Amino acid sequence: NSQQGIVSPEAFVDVGANLGYFSVLAASLVGERGRVFALEPSPYAYERIAATLRANRMPQVRAFQMGLSAEPGELTLYLPPEDAGFHSPTMSAGSGGRPVSVPVRRLDAALDEWGVDAVDLVKVDVEGHEPFVFEGASGVLSSGRIRAALVEFNDFWLRQQGSTPGALYRTLLDAGFVDTAGPAEFTPDCVVTRFLVHRDARAA
Repeated sequence: NSQQGIVSPEAFVDVGANLGYFSVLAASLVGERGRVFALEPSPYAYERIAATLRANRMPQVRAFQMGLSAEPGELTLYLPPEDAGFHSPTMSAGSGGRPVSVPVRRLDAALDEWGVDAVDLVKVDVEGHEPFVFEGASGVLSSGRIRAALVEFNDFWLRQQGSTPGALYRTLLDAGFVDTAGPAEFTPDCVVTRFLVHRDARAA
C-alpha cells in the first residue's frame, strides 16, 4: 500500500508495550521488511524492552519511551510499587502508584512522522487510557489506515478515567471496525480483549 509515495509492507503498533512480549512476537511475524513500533512510557518497562533489543538482532523493531493520548504534551503515569509482583502502570490517579511525568503524542502525528501509511494491527492495552489513545488517532481511524485492532476493555480502569467498555466499543464500531467474534456484552468489572477488523480490510 502507498500514500503520498510512502510504502509500508507490514506495520504493527504496540501501544502500552510493557515488557515487550507482543512486540518481540510481532517482530518474527512481520519479517525483516516489516516494522514494529513499541510504545511504552514507563521508564522501567522501556528499559526492559531496550535491553531485549540490544541483546537480540531485531532491526525491524523501534522502541519509544512515550505514551499516546488525545493531545501531545506530558501526562502523569502512576507506577505500581516495586514489590507489587507485577508492572501495570496507569494514567489513573486512583491507582495510588508513584507518579512520574511522561511524554505523550497523538498517534496521527506519530504515524505521519514514521512514514507509515497503513497499520496492519494496533494493540492497545493502557489500563483505562484507551479512549484518549483513539481520540488522538481520529485521523487514521476515519481514513481506514488501521486495518485491525486488539484492544483491552477493563471496566474498572476505564471508569476511573471517565469512560466505560461500552463507550469505547461504540467508538470503534462507529469508526468502521467489526468484532470478529460477534457483538460484545460487557459485564461489571470485566477485563476482556477483543479483536476488531476494519470493514474495508474485511472487504479487501
